Amino acid sequence: MNIIKKQANQFWPNAQREAGFSYNYEPVISTIRSKIIDYHRIAHQIIFLNELLIIIKRSYEVHLPNCTNPEKCPQNAFYENLLFFINEDIQHLNMQIPKSDFTKAETFEVNQFSIELIDRIKLLQLGHEIIHEDVINEINELKELLFLNKKNWVQLLSGKLLEMVASGIISEITAKELIHFGTKTYHDLFV
Repeated sequence: MNIIKKQANQFWPNAQREAGFSYNYEPVISTIRSKIIDYHRIAHQIIFLNELLIIIKRSYEVHLPNCTNPEKCPQNAFYENLLFFINEDIQHLNMQIPKSDFTKAETFEVNQFSIELIDRIKLLQLGHEIIHEDVINEINELKELLFLNKKNWVQLLSGKLLEMVASGIISEITAKELIHFGTKTYHDLFV
């Protein structure tokens, strides 16, 4: 879990306490909006809000089966309003993402690229002893770093591949083929 997600998990109990038993969502939304200003990059704000969305959905799903009057329950209204306004804020922020940051679609592409990269390494190293777990861990670590901008992330990917070549996990030829594969298949990620 990255630092922003941890911060969202630490933030939620305090924000929830602020609503108290009145289940007034407005001060909570105000507190959330004040909090995301701490993050200068829009991508970081979105990560924070997405994590809050997950936390709130879980709380809502725990409450809902035990709710005796879902239509008039103030706790239901509280969760539903929070989910609505946080989704609105995420959509608004998504429209403002700079080209240098990962969009949601590009994040999906990176996840697909990671899966294909692992499969490609297995295929290219067929017949050679390779520590697949190390490679998978390195690639999964990269997926956790999508809060970096694209340029820094691609540089980190290149550095990881170079490190794997230097340590003998993959060959230089394999690294070149992986880079060629990545730039050809996922051109937009590498520009």
